[in-house]
Amino acid sequence: MLDDLPGDGRAALAILGVPAWRTSLSPTNAHATPAAVREALRRYSAALVPDGSRGRGPVDLAQLGFVDAGDIREPDGDDGEARTRARMADVLERAGSVVALGGDNSVTVATALGPSATTSSARDS
Repeated sequence: MLDDLPGDGRAALAILGVPAWRTSLSPTNAHATPAAVREALRRYSAALVPDGSRGRGPVDLAQLGFVDAGDIREPDGDDGEARTRARMADVLERAGSVVALGGDNSVTVATALGPSATTSSARDS
């Protein structure tokens, strides 16, 4: 988990669940997607892969510093979007990259705007 990193620790990659679904145009179970993706990821190992882009040999993916930043509580609506933007900004302070696991496609705007979130009130929600 992201919060388990030491005070000044950084991860190379974080995943953040954004289980939005209320604004979907069709009835879906989009809110279940983050948990389903996490469950599927458990089946994969941290395999060695060649790193041709840097001219180096294989890289152990387990050494890249991957963390889970949890799920946004109630990401739907204006308040949920504010929480999502604030959490994205917080996560990006501790990780080089973030993969947001939606929910429906409404999460795109809030996650993309996350780095520009500046209000502390949304972070406290």
